[in-house]
Amino acid sequence: DCFLNAALQYMRRAKDLVHSLNTRVAPEELNEEAKKKEFILKLLTCYMTMEGTTESWCLRTYLPFVLTGLEQDFLYTQQDAYEILIKIFDQLIPPSIEKTFHIEAATRRRCRDRKDCNVS
Repeated sequence: DCFLNAALQYMRRAKDLVHSLNTRVAPEELNEEAKKKEFILKLLTCYMTMEGTTESWCLRTYLPFVLTGLEQDFLYTQQDAYEILIKIFDQLIPPSIEKTFHIEAATRRRCRDRKDCNVS
């Protein structure tokens, strides 16, 4: 849980981001996939507004259902906080808030011996 807790602590310190997420109004009509993401976003926002320490087991349990590209054991192996932050910013943070804070998440993993990697 260390990498997930580190990501939560990082996001928790971004007070304007937390406020924007906490006060936003979710769209009324959502498809099933969007409803799942909205649930996780509300859970994430709740964790970021709690005082003291948080138990991230619930978030860890549900993230694989809404974040695409996670390996099956992603949340149970050693990872970097940066990797989960990229996925959260890219796939969960609503575009309107993303634009407000100029969040540009690079979802491409490190390029090692990959022909389709265009790094200049």
